[in-house]
Amino acid sequence: MDATVIWDDEPGGNVEHIKEHGLTPDEVDEVLLDDAIPTACSASMDRPCKFGYTFTGKHIIHRTGRHS
Repeated sequence: MDATVIWDDEPGGNVEHIKEHGLTPDEVDEVLLDDAIPTACSASMDRPCKFGYTFTGKHIIHRTGRHS
């Protein structure tokens, strides 16, 4: 399946959010769009997530959905 990440660089958007965690869109894309990394389920939040390393060596966990 081909996937696309929609990046919102407006104030309060997802680009600002990942920047707060020291990440760039390219780093997140690398993990989210890698078909070799399976989607798992977060045990604590019962939401889909992906765990992986970026090309810069950062380990990230991405959970889908919004923070409350």
